[in-house]
Amino acid sequence: MGNEKQAGHTCSSKARKTHRDGTSCLAPSPKPGSLGLQAPTKEDLAAAKAADALERANRILPKSDEESRKTITKGIQHIIDSPFYKTADGKSIVALVKHLNASGDIIYEKLSIGDEETEERASWDGDTMRLDIGFADRPLATAVELVHEGTHVLWSKNHKKGRKSVTEENIDDEYNAQKNQLTMFGYMSALGMNDLLLDRRLEQLRNNELRNAIAARMKAKAPK
Repeated sequence: MGNEKQAGHTCSSKARKTHRDGTSCLAPSPKPGSLGLQAPTKEDLAAAKAADALERANRILPKSDEESRKTITKGIQHIIDSPFYKTADGKSIVALVKHLNASGDIIYEKLSIGDEETEERASWDGDTMRLDIGFADRPLATAVELVHEGTHVLWSKNHKKGRKSVTEENIDDEYNAQKNQLTMFGYMSALGMNDLLLDRRLEQLRNNELRNAIAARMKAKAPK
């Protein structure tokens, strides 16, 4: 398998599916060539970064409304009130989502909650965090999804690529996000939150099967 990565998150709370050109990538595609054999040059990386910055600057980004911010604020408070807040990632995630909420950069939007293979519960595109509209009046579920996506943002800031294959990095990233999400879900379920998918994943975590399940889904989704 080549050491290449498709644009966007590979997790179940994956990134937005499309932008203007029908892809999820904001930067130009690399030159054609054999996968894993041609590393991008410094010039390629600089050009991609400049194109990405220009694209972001030209985008009109959606902002959350007052009611959405109120629900998100309640979700953030649930995180603060939970034991998860005292974990290694808890305070950092709360600081992150507080900042995004204050600037209107967490929104509810119609995504695609469905079966485990196709669902899109939440996403982060580098500017805006999106939660499925089905969570808009559910502060407990909002808290759980904020923890998942916030963990992805922290991972991208704290881990350098290249130590492992891209696939292994993606698996580790998603496994870490789901572990935090499931830790938070454990607390929220005690307050009355129900979620069949997270119940199933929590059982996988308890049986030390979660990482293998994530790896299997990623392998199934990988291009042939």
